[in-house]
Amino acid sequence: MKYLVIGNQVVMASEHEAQVNYIELTNKWITKKKEDGTVEAAYSFASGGGFFIFNVKDHEDLLRVLAEFPLRPLSELEVHGITDFVTANRIMTDAMKKIKID
Repeated sequence: MKYLVIGNQVVMASEHEAQVNYIELTNKWITKKKEDGTVEAAYSFASGGGFFIFNVKDHEDLLRVLAEFPLRPLSELEVHGITDFVTANRIMTDAMKKIKID
């Protein structure tokens, strides 16, 4: 299953060095998760925060991954299940044809 997770750090670490450590740990974590295929994409917004596309087997697996995210204790996360655009359109079109509203 694929999930779009949008995150914003809402609490800063108490000290500058601690904030740097959080960021460095997060960079290592993202690299590892990209290598094992858990993270398909990771981007930052110019205004702060960013988003990930996760590739996991189910909701519980996503929870396990997010629990390990180094910035998790300092962040607010928004989670959306996603699917391929064409596949979603095909599903919706098939459902609409079955309903047959004129």
